[in-house]
Amino acid sequence: MVVERGTGVVLADLGSSDYAGGHAGALDFTQAERSPGSTLKPFIYALALDRGVIRPSDILPDLPEGAS
Repeated sequence: MVVERGTGVVLADLGSSDYAGGHAGALDFTQAERSPGSTLKPFIYALALDRGVIRPSDILPDLPEGAS
């Protein structure tokens, strides 16, 4: 997605190849509502890796806090 700074106008929006082809599972994640926390995850994981809190081989469940 390319957005013009200042106005927020979407200049380009690219999805998977043959998105409109009718294949099952075609999702447009640029239109789907997402949690703002999802935006931060790559940065939080990178910081944890950099500080040695987690290792690349660690598996982290993507669950809400307190979920069991």
